[in-house]
Amino acid sequence: MDMLGSGHPHRALLARFWLLWVATLWLFGKALGAKAQSGGDLGSEAALIELLEGSRDFRVRVRAALALGSRGNRGAAPALARALGDPHPAVRAAACDALSRIGGPLQLPALRARQQDPEASVRQAAERAIAAIEAKIATASPSPPASPPPAFPSPPPALPSSFHVPPWHLVRAVVVMGSSSDRSPQNQAAFLASALREELATLSRTLTQVRFFEAPPQAGEEREISRKGVQRYRIDASIQRLERVEGPGIRCEVSLLLLEDPTANLRAAFRGAATVIEPPPPRSSPQAHEQKLVELAIRSATRSASLQLARFFPKR
Repeated sequence: MDMLGSGHPHRALLARFWLLWVATLWLFGKALGAKAQSGGDLGSEAALIELLEGSRDFRVRVRAALALGSRGNRGAAPALARALGDPHPAVRAAACDALSRIGGPLQLPALRARQQDPEASVRQAAERAIAAIEAKIATASPSPPASPPPAFPSPPPALPSSFHVPPWHLVRAVVVMGSSSDRSPQNQAAFLASALREELATLSRTLTQVRFFEAPPQAGEEREISRKGVQRYRIDASIQRLERVEGPGIRCEVSLLLLEDPTANLRAAFRGAATVIEPPPPRSSPQAHEQKLVELAIRSATRSASLQLARFFPKR
């Protein structure tokens, strides 16, 4: 029996993708191992920045950029801004994604320069990062006095959950948040709904031809939808897999279903996956550490699926 499923093209493609992903994790782990043997601190931003700026393998640099972004430490933002000039487009796109989490006004010029990048994936990632940073700036309030950093890095700061409301004359489609479910034993459906709400809030600022709703539209909005004959959709989210992986870490796979509303005819399905690997800091609670990794993995997988949703609605 062919364990890789070479008799079926889809299975063969999935097998090759899986082998590539495993190879990437192996290379990243090998790089971290080499860093450990040289006396480096694997849990520090400095070690990840050294991999980002010094590794010869672009896949290791991509993983380092994403890991820096997932930690939520804004001190890594200058290194990520420098990575926007990396020769490999995957690294530049990963740096944009990380800066969408921890970047600030100082990184906007470098991100705007990437809007002219020769690779479309980098240009799109730069646009998303700029939108995310500008949204945080617009809603920023005076910061409290500085306090010592926590023993464990906090999850990336949540974006504002309120949706941008475009004028009706621009609206070509309506998307209503539907149900969120978790097929794993972890019961993280509520956090999945929160993560999806954050991602849709970000999309609502760039997809001005789509109006997003957290809840079913009110009577006046329903009349406007009917009057304009706007296409209406519902989006349901589910966690397909949430499990521990060696590292230690957490892997999450999220599915988003775009359904016609109210007929529930399936129009598109989007899948996102993320693996977060980070050893627990000294004297930390194993349960608290694992929950942080779970939340980071869910948020990252939801973002991956949401970016595919954005491509379903081309910008006008």
